[in-house]
Amino acid sequence: MSELEVYASGILFDYLNRTAGAQIALNAVTLPPALLDKIEGAIADAGFTFNRTNDIEREFAFGYWGENSDGSFMFYWHPVCKLIPTEETHQTRTAEMPEPERNYSVRVIPYNNLWRTRYNTKKDEEAGNTPLGKDVFFLTPIYKEDQIPDRQPIVTPEPPPEP
Repeated sequence: MSELEVYASGILFDYLNRTAGAQIALNAVTLPPALLDKIEGAIADAGFTFNRTNDIEREFAFGYWGENSDGSFMFYWHPVCKLIPTEETHQTRTAEMPEPERNYSVRVIPYNNLWRTRYNTKKDEEAGNTPLGKDVFFLTPIYKEDQIPDRQPIVTPEPPPEP
């Protein structure tokens, strides 16, 4: 992120900032080895995987979601990302049962001046639309306004006629 404070006559007149991407820490038990090989640009042959020092990592879209306390959801899409190699640590087994975990770092790269698309199911519902589900939102990366999936208006059933 770059920042600029604009002064006029010695007084702060404006503040500008530009987001140039983000870095997301991802903790997981593991990611599938075939997916990691593909993302890292590694060469896999049967049981062997060759990670070179100059592998060209593949770009991928990265999405995740969170549930709000009111039961609504926030969905996030980052249309262009790369996996940054992280430090690997291995532990020998002890009497305690450690939870297995790997740390990954996802670098978000702006695409057409966009680094994230965020969707709030509650706000969409308040606007009169039936909220999108995870399966629809994450079907394809959304990085332009004309890629917003069609939403259906909320239909309230008519009360039955009185006899």
